[in-house]
Amino acid sequence: MFFAARYGTSTTFEFPIVKRGAVDLAATADWTPATGDTKISKDSGNVANTTNNPSAVGGTGSVLWTLTLTTAEMQASRISIQIVDSATKAVEDQTIFIRTLPAPVYDALYGGNVNLIVSPQILSQISQAFDSDTTAHAVTMPATVHIGDLLIVVFGNDGSATVTTPTGWKQLSSDANSTIARLSTYCKIANGTEGGTTVDFVTSASEQASAIVIRIQVGTFFQSIETLGAVVGTAATGTSVSPDPPSKTIPWEAANSLVIACYGADDQAQATAYPASYQNGITKQGANAAGASVGVASRVIAAISEDPGVFTIASQEWIAQTIVIRPMRQGDNADTYQRRATAQTGASTSITLDTLASGSDDFYNDSLVVIIGGTGNGQCRIVNDYVGSTKVATVSRPWVTNPDSTSEFVIIPSGRWVPRL
Repeated sequence: MFFAARYGTSTTFEFPIVKRGAVDLAATADWTPATGDTKISKDSGNVANTTNNPSAVGGTGSVLWTLTLTTAEMQASRISIQIVDSATKAVEDQTIFIRTLPAPVYDALYGGNVNLIVSPQILSQISQAFDSDTTAHAVTMPATVHIGDLLIVVFGNDGSATVTTPTGWKQLSSDANSTIARLSTYCKIANGTEGGTTVDFVTSASEQASAIVIRIQVGTFFQSIETLGAVVGTAATGTSVSPDPPSKTIPWEAANSLVIACYGADDQAQATAYPASYQNGITKQGANAAGASVGVASRVIAAISEDPGVFTIASQEWIAQTIVIRPMRQGDNADTYQRRATAQTGASTSITLDTLASGSDDFYNDSLVVIIGGTGNGQCRIVNDYVGSTKVATVSRPWVTNPDSTSEFVIIPSGRWVPRL
């Protein structure tokens, strides 16, 4: 039995169950589900008991059952449910397969709203402080990270030392207030291996620091972050109780953009109030008076510009920034393609993907790379081999026109394209 459903949305599924050793369907009197009868596997992981047990649908003659999966249980691309009556074997064993789709894709296919634009969805925010002077700052990622999620790091250090951008990350901004403090922001589209790991943000001198990591749900933001999917303002600086993130003109249509206001400050200056109308406020300061502080808050707007307003802190030197994340539209269908970006270069039988493409060898093998803009527009080839360290994808046959640094591409994973015979 197969279902399609929205990713990350608690859903109730309705289905029949066959009675043990019979050709009849089971009714409520035939089976009393118990904990352990129903188990879940997410993306082929280990099975675990479902949070809820199946329930019988009421009404005379009903032979239908329902099972409600929680939001957390629905956070996987492929979900398998096994029903095995562990007691009296009142019902036959049964397996249910669920394929989840990003919200805009699911709604476009099954909800009839082909113009749907959803806002980027924040799934988690975590913070930490580094209370000793050091150049290494191993920032912990969220415990759960799925492939395609967007990770954002807001990093503040208590001096003007520069920060080395970690491999695979994109620096959005990095600004200092004299020699007193620096605020840097970074983003990365996850490959799914980041959960619970650490990423080292190295400063050019030994300094204390604080950091906040934001995880945004795959399928809710414009996938090509490195090409106009995330933009920042011109950082503001000052010395006061009111860090004031800059106004930012949004370079796309007025449509459910996620605005993240943030600041970094010297010493202990955690936020006591956030910009008006902003939510998801989180702040972090070091344990030492000579440490660093950061804070963020966010809101969704349908406008072409935004001026967030001020935070409230103890008076300190500060830097403030505004980050805007572009929403995913139905036409951006992230469930169809695996990556969308602009190539670095190309050759007769290869294309060099963008610098933030996967660092794992063979990651895009057997996928279809399609050039959708710039030099070579309209060509497509199968990826025969991929080298993560160089980002070079070798294709199945020579290009008619070699790609170059203007070539925008999408990669469609194996199994989501059909060759023309």
